[in-house]
Amino acid sequence: MNKKIKLLIMIPLMVLSKGILADSISIDPMQKISSQVSTNEPNVVSVYNDKIISVTANSGNILSNNKTNDGKISFTTKATKSFNMVIETETGFTFTLIAQPSSHFNGASLTVYNKQAKGNDEAISFETDKDSYSGLITDSLTQVMRGKSPIGFVETQSATHHLPTNITQYLDVKGINSWNGHNYIIQQFNVTNRTVQPIELNERYLWEQGVMAVSFTPNITVLKPNMSITAYVVRKGVK
Repeated sequence: MNKKIKLLIMIPLMVLSKGILADSISIDPMQKISSQVSTNEPNVVSVYNDKIISVTANSGNILSNNKTNDGKISFTTKATKSFNMVIETETGFTFTLIAQPSSHFNGASLTVYNKQAKGNDEAISFETDKDSYSGLITDSLTQVMRGKSPIGFVETQSATHHLPTNITQYLDVKGINSWNGHNYIIQQFNVTNRTVQPIELNERYLWEQGVMAVSFTPNITVLKPNMSITAYVVRKGVK
């Protein structure tokens, strides 16, 4: 039976015990991830909206290493023990893939998203060509809600918040996605009423330092118990 790639997120000096079954993952620069790779088939690694330019591993662990025109790497291995692959991209994004070889798995196909990616020159133009903050916010949210990324922005498949407990004890706020521009970020969250009472919605519930705007969809005023909605947050700065 074919099995999916098993990824284990690891932060330096701390190993998280929870495994994640996925073919994509969103990480910070210099982070480590562990993935089972095939010893029978080629394995492919790509970085979203970026190109891999360098792969370093101990001699003998990688039999072949080919770069594709769109910046992916395809490699084969016959290693019998785990080994590290240090991967660097065109934008300077660097991370370590701990390859766990096995003959029982199909070839890995892994896409990595950079949480701290920055938008390109087109994003700068998109941000500066607007007549006002309100124009920037309206245009950005309109693009995202239509399922499009604002010009030059980079999707990261990750969103974080630092809301106080007096908010999170009533609302479960889960990060879904974000689009990083050059100076601005658009974040998407799933917001659920975790109480047994209706909650009157207020954009201030998601207000943090740097936030410029909050928009809920659908456009409702009261969130019933266990009901969920989508929230979009526009903030300054790319972390």
